[in-house]
Amino acid sequence: MNKCHCSRLHLAYFALLLSNAGLSLADALPENSTLQTFDDKATFLSATGALNASGALPDLGSVTGSATLGSVTFGLAPGGNNFYIGAAGTVAAPDWYPQTPGNDIALGYENLEVSLPTPVYALGFEMVEPNTTTPPFGGTPVDSTYQVTLFNGTTQVGQFTFNAPDDVLAFVGVQSDTAFDRADIIDVAQDADGNPDPNIGDDEYFGEFYTGTTPATSINLVQNTSLGLPVPGGGGVFTAFPLDAVSAAGRTGFLGVGSLGGQGLYSCMAANPCTPIADFTTVIPGGTGTFTGFSELALNGTLANFIGTGLGQAGIYTRIPVEPVRPVANLATAIPGGTGNFTAFSDLAISNGQVSFIGQGAGQAGVYTRIPGDPIRPVANLTTLIPQGVGRFTGFSALSASSGHLALLGQGLNNQKGIYLASILTKLVAVGDTLDGKIVSDLKLGRFALDGNTLSFTADFDDGSEGIYTADVKLLSYRFAGFFAPVVNPPVLNKVEAGETIPVKFSLNGNQGLQIFNAGYPASQQIACASRFPVNTSVQSVNANTADMSYNVRKDRYSFDWKTAKSWKNTCRQLIIKLKDNSTHTANFKFTK
Repeated sequence: MNKCHCSRLHLAYFALLLSNAGLSLADALPENSTLQTFDDKATFLSATGALNASGALPDLGSVTGSATLGSVTFGLAPGGNNFYIGAAGTVAAPDWYPQTPGNDIALGYENLEVSLPTPVYALGFEMVEPNTTTPPFGGTPVDSTYQVTLFNGTTQVGQFTFNAPDDVLAFVGVQSDTAFDRADIIDVAQDADGNPDPNIGDDEYFGEFYTGTTPATSINLVQNTSLGLPVPGGGGVFTAFPLDAVSAAGRTGFLGVGSLGGQGLYSCMAANPCTPIADFTTVIPGGTGTFTGFSELALNGTLANFIGTGLGQAGIYTRIPVEPVRPVANLATAIPGGTGNFTAFSDLAISNGQVSFIGQGAGQAGVYTRIPGDPIRPVANLTTLIPQGVGRFTGFSALSASSGHLALLGQGLNNQKGIYLASILTKLVAVGDTLDGKIVSDLKLGRFALDGNTLSFTADFDDGSEGIYTADVKLLSYRFAGFFAPVVNPPVLNKVEAGETIPVKFSLNGNQGLQIFNAGYPASQQIACASRFPVNTSVQSVNANTADMSYNVRKDRYSFDWKTAKSWKNTCRQLIIKLKDNSTHTANFKFTK
């Protein structure tokens, strides 16, 4: 009959306009406060870790002033007149509402104050609103709405309303990201003119109370990103946000549409204004004209990567703060390991500065990766044999990257489909495999499925069932530590003399053998001294083969000597180490006389 206005695990801001006071949520709540409400007791207790704070209610009857039960002190909120804990000595004895277990809290004007000795983050309670089950002394049934206001001392923390369902033992819970030590629970039933009037209310009854000390997850509006607010750099005001927002290293990135017809990708930091990554006024690097569209965005550290389009153009682009947009690959980029140039891009993923994507060409498709300054390298394409499968891949449809590693969803002939790990291309699971005694009929891989060494995926089965699975993936992964003295890690620019031999030392957490580098590495390339960004794509291998490498068991140190060139005087370079696990480690140098 009545609907509960609180929702299970529903994160939201609740607004109540009090017509007689002119008070709205904006007036009542601290900026960015977050409340999470519950109408299910078990869910509330599980999510908040709350415990019974009042204990079973005793049969005290009428209470003068206040009463402390367990760690909860009950009293009258402003506007209240009397209250009872249990029905002793009243017309309702022995029980205000026998249909619910134990004793109840009953009030005249139903304004209840709940005080706590120390601040908490969660409060829940049982209550019932009788309708057809209203006892003879309960008054005329009225559909009552309650307002709950949370305080910490005299500071208001939050506020929400609820309307409990009729004739059943209901539960109301709230969790806040800000601690509170008092709650006022007030019946705001209104008269015919819309004014609060406690005289028209019927009886509702409260049961046991619960408190918890786990804060709610804060939900904060990214500064200046609401519809109707100005677009950074011009373009009217925001009218839509078509792509899912992404985040990394304290930054939030999103695609915004402006009222003047423009679009742009924007990056925001807490308490700082949002800035454009690229928009319709940005000149396409390595192309002509300006961008006309954006389809994907990924952040990693200070890097922003996106797929952008222009008139007859498309590509993957990267940008770091204060630097211009730079191309990763576009329609003029030759397909490594293939023929001709790329014709399309999709499924952008990035981790540890390594950009991965699915690229298409004429009769071609593949998964490719690139790190700044490194050429694009194929991970798998239509000539790649399917690990533990039959024949070669026929397509790719999803990527997920984490900790410098990559997982992909690939297809083959005769309905072959599987999830493969790309450090060394291996199968994790494929259609036709058996999981939990059932045969896999389909697989789904999300963009954020890979997290460190844990991979999550969805499996459909031939019996029509479906399940979510996680796997501890055994990726080839070195635990790199270093660099050690005399080399200092970024962002420091190591100052050395051109022509000097530099001892490079690091650890991989034990002896991993001497065949630890990817082909062509270690390497170095010239970088801009100010930005540390490569000035060109030329990468020069460092002579560090197994004859030059050494491993010190006692110190757990790998080392090799890097002979620099005198011609590097007054320039800066980056030393690049790319290991067999596809992880990349760099150090920056400035060469003097």
